Amino acid sequence: MPSTILSFIRRLARRPGAAAGIALLTCAAQAGATSAQEFPQRPVKIVTPYAAGGASDAMTRQIAEHLSKLWQQSVVVENKPGASGTIAAESVARAAPDGYTMLMGTNALMLVPGLFGDKAAFDPIKSFEPVSLVGTIPFLFAAAPGTPVKNLADFVAMAKAEPGKYSYASFGTGSTGHLLMELFQDAAGIKLIHVPYKGEAPAITQAIGGHVQTLIISVPGSVSHVTAGKLIPLAVNGPTRARQLPDTPTFGESGYKGFEPMSWFGMMLPAKTPPAVVQKVNQSLKQILAEPGMNSRMADYGIMLNSSTPEALTVMMQHDIDTFTKVIREKNIKVD
Repeated sequence: MPSTILSFIRRLARRPGAAAGIALLTCAAQAGATSAQEFPQRPVKIVTPYAAGGASDAMTRQIAEHLSKLWQQSVVVENKPGASGTIAAESVARAAPDGYTMLMGTNALMLVPGLFGDKAAFDPIKSFEPVSLVGTIPFLFAAAPGTPVKNLADFVAMAKAEPGKYSYASFGTGSTGHLLMELFQDAAGIKLIHVPYKGEAPAITQAIGGHVQTLIISVPGSVSHVTAGKLIPLAVNGPTRARQLPDTPTFGESGYKGFEPMSWFGMMLPAKTPPAVVQKVNQSLKQILAEPGMNSRMADYGIMLNSSTPEALTVMMQHDIDTFTKVIREKNIKVD
């Protein structure tokens, strides 16, 4: 795991209560008596919340292919897009806890407690056994062409001069990008108008067309437009600059700390899956995610592959739940 991601997880682990949670999870793993040497003995399914095509789907299929070779067993991908990933998550939460149905989860699922509370069909922590972090994708905050700014400082100054005049597009109300921008507005002391769209593609189209002044999107979805001069890159989140946009500073470099968490992917299994099976999958992922070929291919999509322990992924999940829930409640964010 790269040092930047590892250091971030370590900082989270030092927070009150985190150590006790990790110790509890470790004991549970050690207590698992079921041997996983024979696993898997039949085809395994990875459920992904994304439609076929695109970086996230490509990553999941690459992982499935490598696991299939490693295990000498068929590993298939099932796409269940919709409802911000909750359709896929619910299906895995209800699956048998035997390791044969996995979820390629994302931190978007950590929005569920804050958005739906007791009405949620699943609990991101209680309904799953976290297995391993898989990869991260940074976000880009960009300005539409023709906006008279060159960097983040320019935009903040412009927004402060005329509060409530400028807008930003996101890929949906209650999305991770939406919440990131709510946090940024508080940090920068500015007020923007949120214009949500159903996905990145329409958000980009509207920004390029001049209907909104700024937008928050994934780095992979933005690169071609930045290269073509159709978007003005202002800042990326994450601990380091994005490989695909090396000239674009991070929020931290621009004077706004606290934007290290990126959009992440993590493998999860249904709750009560035997600890030995969880560890078998974890070690298998650790092995294939370290392969240079995998990292090179995924880097082309803007995805930085990282593995972790189940305990470290649990810490990240709880951190995002706490952060997102706080913002959702303070801003009174609601979804239909």
